Amino acid sequence: MEPITRLFWEMKFKMDFVVYRASEFQNFFTKIMELRHPNDFTQVRPWGNIGDQKCDGWLASEKRLFQVYAPDELTKAETEKKMEKDFRGACTHWSDKFDHWNFVHNSRDGVPPFVLQKTQAFAESYPTIGFTPWGYAELRAKVFEMTPVDIQMVLGPAPSTFAMQKVRFSDVEKLLQHLQTVEPPPGVDLRPVPSKKLEMNALSDDVAAFLRLGMIKSSFVAQYFASYPDPRYGDALAFQFKEKYIELRELGVDPDGIFWELRGYAGANDATSDREQAAALAILAHFFEECDIFERPDDDERGGCEP
Repeated sequence: MEPITRLFWEMKFKMDFVVYRASEFQNFFTKIMELRHPNDFTQVRPWGNIGDQKCDGWLASEKRLFQVYAPDELTKAETEKKMEKDFRGACTHWSDKFDHWNFVHNSRDGVPPFVLQKTQAFAESYPTIGFTPWGYAELRAKVFEMTPVDIQMVLGPAPSTFAMQKVRFSDVEKLLQHLQTVEPPPGVDLRPVPSKKLEMNALSDDVAAFLRLGMIKSSFVAQYFASYPDPRYGDALAFQFKEKYIELRELGVDPDGIFWELRGYAGANDATSDREQAAALAILAHFFEECDIFERPDDDERGGCEP
């Protein structure tokens, strides 16, 4: 696996884990487990008025039962109530089927102390059963134990250097066709950006690597805009990307998050191939270099551009 492909999937997993809630997160978990443990993991879906009988999944070889909980926020009272109800229900319906009970959560930064305290209380009362909360680290480990083919089934296609070299005008056009062009006001700054821009925007090394990969074909994107029948098309899209950047920045989104959102704005969320994912990076790199998104260093002798 090419390093840039692994970096992309690492970031895609992190973003998906943060975004998914409720049934979306449960489906995400289920897909990972079914691909990682084929013919071993079984999803348990609700059935009529009996529901799922407090089991969202079962790993037969390890006699491990999973209960998934992914609210917008883990609150103490609701989470403890949920854990108590789910575990007692699992004991009622599945007592001979599990030796391990895993509470799967969507907290990116680990579990709060009350979750650990609750599992410890269960462990003291049921010493023959193993209790372990599962979250970001555990699911990430499962994903990257898989083959690249299976990872792609979970996280989608990823860019590579080879895919970037194969980008065509048709890829750029397909990604941008969902955007409605808006005439930019006069004075939009489209000057080439200084090399210090990557450093001064507090972008992670991973995002810097994606932008550098995109720069392989950023001039190709410029050629696409130059050849477009409407000569104002490139400037119109530049203005839209800049406006989207400002919106995200004012919402308090961190630089890496802004990059990821702009990647989606460039059409990457609908990309169906590694080449289209690469094209999205080339589009972002083009606008990054042209000073339409992210910030220009203050010491640029040519003067700053509007944010």
